[in-house]
Amino acid sequence: MRNQRPIFTLSMPLIVENLKMYWYLPVLSFLIYFSTGIFPILTRQAEKRVGYYETAEGLVPVRTYLQDCLQNWNFAFFMLMLLAPLVAAVLMMGFLHKPAKAMTLHSQPFSRNKIFCSHILTGWLMCILPVIVMTGCYLPFSGKIFLDEDGSYLAESTGDGMMMIFRWCFTSLAIVTFLYGMYVLAGSLVGTSVMQVLLSGVFFIIAPLLVLITISYCESFLSGFSQTPEGFMNFMDNANPLLHIAFNPRDTISMGLLLGYLASGIVMIVLAGIAYEKAKLERVGDSMMYRIFEEIITWLVVFVGMSMFGFLFLRNGQGKLMMLIGMAVGTILTFIIVKIILARSIKIFTKANVRSFLLFVVIAALFSAVTVFDALGYTDRLPKKSDVLSVSRQGMEIGRNEGFQYYSLSDTHDELTSEETIERVLALHQYIVENQLYLDNEGGGVAIYDYAEGGMAVLGNLYIQFEYTMADGSTMERYFTIAPDEKAMELLYSILNSEEYREKGALSTNIDLTDVSYITLYINDTEFEYYEDEKTGIADTQSSQITLSVDDPEKMKELLAALEKDYYNRNYGTVNETTPFNGLEVNGELNLRDNDNTYDSTFVSFHIYPTDKESVPILKQICIEKGYEDYAKRLEK
Repeated sequence: MRNQRPIFTLSMPLIVENLKMYWYLPVLSFLIYFSTGIFPILTRQAEKRVGYYETAEGLVPVRTYLQDCLQNWNFAFFMLMLLAPLVAAVLMMGFLHKPAKAMTLHSQPFSRNKIFCSHILTGWLMCILPVIVMTGCYLPFSGKIFLDEDGSYLAESTGDGMMMIFRWCFTSLAIVTFLYGMYVLAGSLVGTSVMQVLLSGVFFIIAPLLVLITISYCESFLSGFSQTPEGFMNFMDNANPLLHIAFNPRDTISMGLLLGYLASGIVMIVLAGIAYEKAKLERVGDSMMYRIFEEIITWLVVFVGMSMFGFLFLRNGQGKLMMLIGMAVGTILTFIIVKIILARSIKIFTKANVRSFLLFVVIAALFSAVTVFDALGYTDRLPKKSDVLSVSRQGMEIGRNEGFQYYSLSDTHDELTSEETIERVLALHQYIVENQLYLDNEGGGVAIYDYAEGGMAVLGNLYIQFEYTMADGSTMERYFTIAPDEKAMELLYSILNSEEYREKGALSTNIDLTDVSYITLYINDTEFEYYEDEKTGIADTQSSQITLSVDDPEKMKELLAALEKDYYNRNYGTVNETTPFNGLEVNGELNLRDNDNTYDSTFVSFHIYPTDKESVPILKQICIEKGYEDYAKRLEK
């Protein structure tokens, strides 16, 4: 145990010397923080940018300016967090990247651990000291900077203001630590400052970029590919704190995520220390310190180049063949460019590089087989009926799905569970994939025969989703845009007109109809009068709307009962092809009350159709009672 090497040792002379040499970095950072975060407020310049709210003391707490600063949405703050850690990392890693300095320093009686820890701690201090000092500068304003809940103005609240200031401090420290650790790790893998900057840029975007490219492949070529799993989206969104801020404006980073960034930054610094301990000093000045990392970086960059050329050729050409040509061109060009940069020479055609290129080709071929050509059968894969617990009712809705009912409720009965319904859904899913209806998703409308009513409806492409809940608790989702044929519509209508589907969508199934406070009916006169503007020659239409309110308990009860009867008597094919009343569109809204007898924001909307034999007579009667006899007459078929 006595001979065990310490894992963290420091040299105060080295730290002091580095601070003397690079004192200007923290000083400049603080000046930028102060000039953009405090100075505009003191000089009343900020109010010219975003407006202000006067206080009794005459100070001008800016409505959103301080919020931008304390959430790091201020552009100057954002750029400081991006560049200050990079500059500090490049300066501190000079002990490894500058041959003369590296040889001189390593000839001194300092262990590698002490050299690394002393330099890296110095760089980290140079990044965080401006943040800490700036935090102290904000404290006098703590009673003026608390943003009210609705974000409309800054209220008086010293305690809450201090909380916001200290949260900004911790947020900035966590983000700076993450980025500084990433830049230091990049510096430990290369032998020059230029390569450290280039590799830092790769590290900065590579994780979310790879996820985005993979998702693009899946969405472009795997028919039925469902929405990206939430875990992948969260990773892409949160992999880099600055990208998270940039693409999620006005979104506060959670404390858990901040702790993750802080821990990740520390881990990357530890990994950088391990890589430095194992580095060979004779490779100082080389582009890469390790052959394996050179290959990994090469493959990552070439993958991005290959994908960019592939999608470019796909957009400008026709079909997968052109994309494959583009991928081949992108692979060759990007590989050559990357190797020239790493070798700093055009003499790159070595056996090692040929092996590296061939290995990447194999990896790229496997990836393309799985995504571009669906070698694993993602699109054609269907669940077994015995494994399906339920299917989503919402995924089956098409066209005028409001033709039945629409609910703004969180507890609607959306899951279909009967064996008969599940079997029908699986039959439709199987028919779509077996006949590859999803391949013809760019065409126009197709004629669909309505078997139940003997009519003919013309439908365009349909967006349909299959969402299965499996017996083991997992889910399976497929999303298709299809050009349906008659058989597909027949299978779909068999689901939509099934007993279970109707029951799950009925008003009485989802709503306690005794809690309805009133019904509002909106009647849109869609018998357009076409006219042509004399000046522009543009044809336009005229329409009107009347609003009827029904609050009589007996009348509401009668109308709701009629709506329920008509709902069960409707045929989805007829509803889907029918405009309500062929000239009047009538839709209603049920307003509910909660337990406190106050109006609830939850509502139910519905349509009334000319085939509704029970509802139409009542609607005509309401129109007459409200003085709209003309509309009542036009409700007649």
